Amino acid sequence: MRTPFLAEDNRTLAVAKVLRENTPTNSGFVAFGNDWSSTLAYYAQRKSFTVPAFFRNYDGAWKDPGRFLGPLRLGAIVTCPSREAPTREQADAVARSDATWVPADAADCRVLVRRHSATAEILAKAATPRLSP
Repeated sequence: MRTPFLAEDNRTLAVAKVLRENTPTNSGFVAFGNDWSSTLAYYAQRKSFTVPAFFRNYDGAWKDPGRFLGPLRLGAIVTCPSREAPTREQADAVARSDATWVPADAADCRVLVRRHSATAEILAKAATPRLSP
């Protein structure tokens, strides 16, 4: 049997699609609420730091995420629901306080994409993917 895996039906693929389509290839992202998994980086085809709940400097990673990417430019911040991860409201507060961030939904996650020339147009066209139960 074959089963199609569509971005609209899968959290990992939905987030990765937003990242892949809205961040420069030479940028990276920091992800919260995805445990210690490399799946977002793999499917987004971007380097990343996925912050595990046990990371000692979890709050520091939220306050200054770009610091954890080495020489890469921070292209996005991902927050997915978990006990430790920053909330959607916290992500939205970052976007409101800094106009260089464009918020986007991907399944039940909030993705802050660093604004660049095509970001607003691409995000405006994107539909909010749905998450299968």
